[in-house]
Amino acid sequence: MTDENATFPVAILLNKGKALFAYAGSYPSLSIEADPPHTLSGDFNLDGALDLLFTGSDRINQLHGLYFLAGKGNGTFVAKPSSALPYAVGSASADIDGDGKLDLALSLANDPAVRVLFGNGDGSFPTSISTFAGKDLWVSVARDLNGDGKADVVMGGTFGQPTLQILLSTGRSPMKPAGAYALPGAPLSITTLDAEGDGKQDLVAALGFFDQGVSFLRGKGDGTFFAAGAALPGCASTVVAGDFTGDGKPDLAVLCGHVNLLVGKGNGTFELPSVGYAAGLRVSRMTGAEYNGDGKLDLVVDNEDAVVTLLLNNGK
Repeated sequence: MTDENATFPVAILLNKGKALFAYAGSYPSLSIEADPPHTLSGDFNLDGALDLLFTGSDRINQLHGLYFLAGKGNGTFVAKPSSALPYAVGSASADIDGDGKLDLALSLANDPAVRVLFGNGDGSFPTSISTFAGKDLWVSVARDLNGDGKADVVMGGTFGQPTLQILLSTGRSPMKPAGAYALPGAPLSITTLDAEGDGKQDLVAALGFFDQGVSFLRGKGDGTFFAAGAALPGCASTVVAGDFTGDGKPDLAVLCGHVNLLVGKGNGTFELPSVGYAAGLRVSRMTGAEYNGDGKLDLVVDNEDAVVTLLLNNGK
């Protein structure tokens, strides 16, 4: 079991190709709680190198805040001064005001508003706005949903009826509510994809551990969506969208104890899985990326026992 009072440094593993990784050091100055809620990556200071940003709790100094590691471009990082911030329960990074710099959208504990922190292009976020969203909602995704070049925000929530809520970017003014959509279960994970190849972003939500399945909402291209249809059956705590089969159509990898692959047909429907893939015990999160240089999308599954499982895509 993990000591809830323990702190752990941030560790970096560099990909050497062929699914081999090398330990590249740790950053004890960023010793944050064992399960920090969110890790964001991107070029936050516009120097061409990948940076890391954490929203978490520094239990050594008893602070909540933003913790920034500036990338050097060689797999090493420089820890920058942290910024005080109430505890974040949801976060996403994207260019929300359309100025070419990464911004942050945050849901803060016990706060019914979404806070957008505008990036200055140097790793700092000096300006912010707040938009009322409602109780028990959290930021899940920031993505351009209406094609205006500015990222919008998708939130999930469980207050009363489980819902997805959409907030459209207006630049640096408060965001514009664009609808709430009822779901048959609590959305633990939300992602976007173009499931029909029509250039419009659709939404997919994983609805929890009790076989409530995966909900699909077809996008209209203007930031609004058709109501969710019948959920795809099964247990789903995390969903990742991507072309796992190499046919040019987005698929869904769904995590719940094991990984199931729902193969996309290119028309907004998916084939139910015939086999599941073991991913370890006490699994908690999953991400997709290409790890071994073969051009195929792989999966990494994290679990609560500080073990990471890498699932390599064989393309079949």
